[in-house]
Amino acid sequence: MFARLLFSCFFVAVCATYSVTLSATHSLGAELREGFSNGRLNKFVWATCQADYPRLFTFDEEVTNTTTTRYLTASIDKDRGDVDNCASREAYRKQGVDLGLAPERLERYTADDDATDLGFSMIAPDALSLESRCEEGDSTKVQRNELRLLQKKYVHDVSDPHWYTIRFRTRGTPPPCGSSRWIMAQWKYAPASEWPHDYSQNPFLAQRFDNGVFHITAQRDRCRCMVAVADGDPDLKTDDPSLPAAPEGQGQRALKKSQPLKCTRKDKACTPEGFTVWTTDGGEPPLLPDPRKGWVTMSYRVKPLGAEQGQIDVYANGRFIVRMSGHVGHDGLGPSRMKFKFGAYRDRITGTHHMDVDRICISRKIGNCDRTITQVGLTD
Repeated sequence: MFARLLFSCFFVAVCATYSVTLSATHSLGAELREGFSNGRLNKFVWATCQADYPRLFTFDEEVTNTTTTRYLTASIDKDRGDVDNCASREAYRKQGVDLGLAPERLERYTADDDATDLGFSMIAPDALSLESRCEEGDSTKVQRNELRLLQKKYVHDVSDPHWYTIRFRTRGTPPPCGSSRWIMAQWKYAPASEWPHDYSQNPFLAQRFDNGVFHITAQRDRCRCMVAVADGDPDLKTDDPSLPAAPEGQGQRALKKSQPLKCTRKDKACTPEGFTVWTTDGGEPPLLPDPRKGWVTMSYRVKPLGAEQGQIDVYANGRFIVRMSGHVGHDGLGPSRMKFKFGAYRDRITGTHHMDVDRICISRKIGNCDRTITQVGLTD
């Protein structure tokens, strides 16, 4: 009897330990649910070859009367340069080998972007013109501190629609220099050898933070469009970093055709053919919340086929913001897999900035990632 009781206690203890470990990283029904609650980075999930780890990564918690929020902080400072060990195939695989992961379990190696082949910025496409925008910066260099997915099981085909939810906030004062190609999260195609090089380099979807103004861009081939923005001008050079708060509330359910806020290619206006923007009333999308003012939960339903069936839906704090449908991404590229990264990527500028990340979730079902969302009608 005592032996049975001892075994039961041991079994319960093991299950409880397993449950805590599972909930901290991923849980049943979700391809990935990462809460950063263990106070350390899970290297079985995140590749660190493009990150200044552990120097510029910290773990902290925020305690209120009702909740305790544990989060990861990815920082950028004046000493962080464009160190990219992912550029070495062997260095990229070393992390998996050190963890005891078989090569077939790792996501396929893909060379990544560099300072000379990022593609065109939505605001300032010509990299050489950025020098005058940031007088204290260096437009010929970039600063990167990003985490990317390590194992194949967290990466899906671009034809398989998935939800991505990221809860984050930002701290620090961005330099008031207009566009610095500042990216906080980006979605790319895993490149194939026959593709034009810049197709795989340009993120077809990105969260950006130019001039301290949160905004989202989507791409149709080489035409990049700003499709949603917080209150403020990402391209404005100003010494006033203050921004008013975004409005709250939930929009209607019926969608009507709208227009991108701005589209450019090589610093000239462009019209993305077959790329349709939808909002609740046919006008401009609701303002995005400001991540400098508090936690923001962004959820994206992503299927970037590039052909007519592509679709990306964007929600902020449970509220529908905008949809892009039709030719989303790049045409004629054949099968590909998603490449998702988050952290900081920008032209080299002075100062220190922090991105706090409380949660990242990737799943076919939004209920696994964000239960505050009431979906608008799907077209696929």
